[in-house]
Amino acid sequence: MTPLDELASIEGFDENVAAELQRRAEATMAKQAGELEEKRLELGVTDEVAAFEAFSAKDLVALGEKGVKTLDDLADLAGDELIEIVGADNMTEEAANEIIMAARAHWFEDGTNPA
Repeated sequence: MTPLDELASIEGFDENVAAELQRRAEATMAKQAGELEEKRLELGVTDEVAAFEAFSAKDLVALGEKGVKTLDDLADLAGDELIEIVGADNMTEEAANEIIMAARAHWFEDGTNPA
């Protein structure tokens, strides 16, 4: 977010206008985040998948829309499939592969592989 003093330095803006712009921007971002979280839950994307810090709220909705809702769904993807869902601008192949391997970790906790 743009610092208050930088906004206030724009011709015609004072600190009150700058503060109001920041307040409105924060309210809009909070509203959008809430809507995306609601959509994620509607789509059935689990909290386990949402716990991956690499995913934005928008990414989680995109995953849900493609049927990736559980750790097993995520673990079944290939790196290029994950990148296709979240966008190449949002994730490298290395990061996608790390996420998928982390999603697969629970498969091996008891020493067996369900595959």
